[in-house]
Amino acid sequence: METHSSKTKPLFEKVQKGIFLVGFSVLSGMFGLGLTWLVFAVTVLPWFKSSNHGFDPIAWCMPVLLIGGVAGFIIGLIFSLKKAAGGTAAVAEFDRDYVGGRGRGHIYAGFPLLIVALLTPFFDRITRLVGQKYDVYVFLGIALVVFVTIIILQEKIPERWTMLMGIIGWLLILLLAVWYCFFGPGAFGHSTF
Repeated sequence: METHSSKTKPLFEKVQKGIFLVGFSVLSGMFGLGLTWLVFAVTVLPWFKSSNHGFDPIAWCMPVLLIGGVAGFIIGLIFSLKKAAGGTAAVAEFDRDYVGGRGRGHIYAGFPLLIVALLTPFFDRITRLVGQKYDVYVFLGIALVVFVTIIILQEKIPERWTMLMGIIGWLLILLLAVWYCFFGPGAFGHSTF
């Protein structure tokens, strides 16, 4: 008769491989997006600033940035699929060599950052309550309380869930940023350069 823990071990290994595949691919996509932005900012943006064109260079570069992000995602997915094909030992070796405890902390930071991002709509109310002189200190205090609380709770959460929570946090932050830039108050059609 199989025990409950022997049934959950293969499931945990599949979840761990899935987290590795998705997490590494998303991080590679963000790297591709960031690298594309740096290339754009160094090469094309100065040209836009020096000449007076009638359109917004940030809105113009969005398709190029998305192509860079998608290319990075695909390269990361191919790399992670090759590593995952090597089995759980290859994934664990990659985790130990390239991610480590510090990298896991950076991934997990997506969860408290998501909470802070979700609290930003309330910052206008706080500014009205405490005034503009003290609002920055209140904002930093709120962020500090969120981070300390999440760090304390991290020790109570199993490690396999902290990685998943961090990846989900980063993905939702990315989705919020895309929504804000394309559909929200910061939409490119409404902003000026």
